Amino acid sequence: LNALKDECPALGDVRGIGLWVAAEFVKDRKTRAKDLEFASRVNRECLKNGLYLIQDSTPYIRIQPPLNIERPLFEQGLDILADAIRAASGA
Repeated sequence: LNALKDECPALGDVRGIGLWVAAEFVKDRKTRAKDLEFASRVNRECLKNGLYLIQDSTPYIRIQPPLNIERPLFEQGLDILADAIRAASGA
């Protein structure tokens, strides 16, 4: 996801430990103004493509797969997420 930061200015921060990752979406990286609507658009795009993410009333999406997830399935989920971020940003 960090590689997407150059491609998508709305992706303000990616952080986490192990498989527990959060992506924060911002309107402006300098002011760090949060963008809840962008996070919601990413979540809707993911849901349309079969990926469920945790996104509540915050500008974050959280990724918390089971620890025993197989790598191909995890990578498929990341591909769906990356495509959703691109779609939400109009790329």
